[in-house]
Amino acid sequence: MKENDSWQTIIHEYADTPAVDGLLLVKCGGHSLAEVEYCRRDAQGTFFVECRGMAFIGKNGLGKEREGDGMTPEGNFGVRRAFGIHPNPGTRMEYLPITDTTIACDTEGPYYNQIVDTRQAKRACPEP
Repeated sequence: MKENDSWQTIIHEYADTPAVDGLLLVKCGGHSLAEVEYCRRDAQGTFFVECRGMAFIGKNGLGKEREGDGMTPEGNFGVRRAFGIHPNPGTRMEYLPITDTTIACDTEGPYYNQIVDTRQAKRACPEP
């Protein structure tokens, strides 16, 4: 089996789903390192790789079992926007540049499980 055969299976799964115009595929390379491909549909409806690169996921890799375990959940999820520490690599998705004031709230509160800018949401995440 070639390295990205499993990705081809996922791409095929969405071939007849016109509401899906892009796929972000993430393959864990060990611990927090991941290989990423963003595929989108061309005018004929066929998915093609628009860009690829490396990314970081949960510090303890994949397989989330509980909140706070430092792992990223495995599965098939909808993605609403892209983000990163570098400028937009060219994706048509909404792109959020991550800065020194960007945080992800992991404690219960009004911004739980959200990415916020601390300049706009003062003390957005309550103290653990």
